[in-house]
Amino acid sequence: MQRNRFVAALLAVLVALLLAASAAHSQPRRARGGDPGYIVLTIVGRGTVHMSNGLLRPATLNCVRSCTRKMRVFRTDSWRVAVTETPYKGWKFAGWGATRFSQIVCKNKQQRTCAVKLSPSPGPHSLEAFAHVSARFIR
Repeated sequence: MQRNRFVAALLAVLVALLLAASAAHSQPRRARGGDPGYIVLTIVGRGTVHMSNGLLRPATLNCVRSCTRKMRVFRTDSWRVAVTETPYKGWKFAGWGATRFSQIVCKNKQQRTCAVKLSPSPGPHSLEAFAHVSARFIR
């Protein structure tokens, strides 16, 4: 009798493990680097921002005519995105800006390439990462 209980319990555990493994295997796979998210980039002035290391595809946002505000949304596959600024001829880079949910990390003030750290977005989609950064160019 005890042997039958042991076999039944063992079978129940094996079935539970198989169901759990099947459910885990059927979940969509995460992109490399972490949970995917979004980065919103805004350019003010004349210049270019190139983004790599963290986007699904490297991307560049140009503002060759004087822009009061040029914005675009990019899909990420990481919690960090590398950003590189390049001012247009006769313009200079004035600095990065970020919302309170975003952080820009530069090793020093002269460094052209920095890292944007994405934060979990507030609200019901908190598994996605989000950042809103701006690059400002002046004459």
